[in-house]
Amino acid sequence: MKYVPNMSLDLDVVSQIMYVREGEVEPGDEAKVARYERKLFDWKRDVVVDHADNQPTAEDMSHEMIQLQNNLNGYWCEGDKCGCKRTHWVINESKTNCWDCMHDPCACNPPLIWDLEEKAYYRFFLSCDGRTKRNIWMSKPNGTLAMIDYRRGERKRKERMENKREEESCTENQELAQMNGYCCHQHAKVAKKERELSKTEIKKRKGQVNRVVDGPDHCIHCDEDPCVFIQVESRLCENDEIYFDEEQYAKDPVSCNSGRRKRAYQYAAFVLWEGINYRKPHYKCVEDGIRALFPPFDGKIMGYKLS
Repeated sequence: MKYVPNMSLDLDVVSQIMYVREGEVEPGDEAKVARYERKLFDWKRDVVVDHADNQPTAEDMSHEMIQLQNNLNGYWCEGDKCGCKRTHWVINESKTNCWDCMHDPCACNPPLIWDLEEKAYYRFFLSCDGRTKRNIWMSKPNGTLAMIDYRRGERKRKERMENKREEESCTENQELAQMNGYCCHQHAKVAKKERELSKTEIKKRKGQVNRVVDGPDHCIHCDEDPCVFIQVESRLCENDEIYFDEEQYAKDPVSCNSGRRKRAYQYAAFVLWEGINYRKPHYKCVEDGIRALFPPFDGKIMGYKLS
């Protein structure tokens, strides 16, 4: 069986274990071992939390590095994306990880530069006219002034992200509205709101009808609770007191009550339908109520006439 040499730049898993446990290095693997040592150093610097009483071993760190890369949860960056000369580990689950360039910190506008004093990444910005020169911090620095610039940049970045999300949402809503036959998203929102209000109003009316029908004072003639006549009875009596003539009633009560009923019908029409000459048949409950207030002593009733 012909031997196929390992052309990878990294040590294989078995060689890593042998190197960590026994310190064995195969001939020709010196460069791979140096690369492996840099990875361990960067892992301890970038990933491992500094606890003096609980420091992981080289074997533990090696196992975690392999597991991270196999699960595609991160990688060791050598400056391919960010252009930085400082090698470092990128963790995809980090809060500052950029999902566009898949780098932490964002490397959409390389190169990134590592500041030894601030212990943070920045990129150099130069305006087109050459007048504006400044460092844009891509990770949290240590200095006070640099921290102020970093926070200001983070606020602007969040505002840009929110505006971008709003624009994308607006575009999607616009397309959805046009697919449903509306000219714009605002028109669709108004139509939806009107439909919801209409449904709410219908439910409300149904609830009122059910409540009225089931009420103890519900009238089967006018379909009101309480009855329409009960609502206007006091006003009919007040109006009758204005025009009532006791002498005429004493002389001819039949004719007097006929006039009082006619006047009560007219006033009831005015109160219920806001029309003096509004000719419309009254509810049976109103007719019976007025006849009970001003009874026809001779038993004769004219009834409703069109003219």
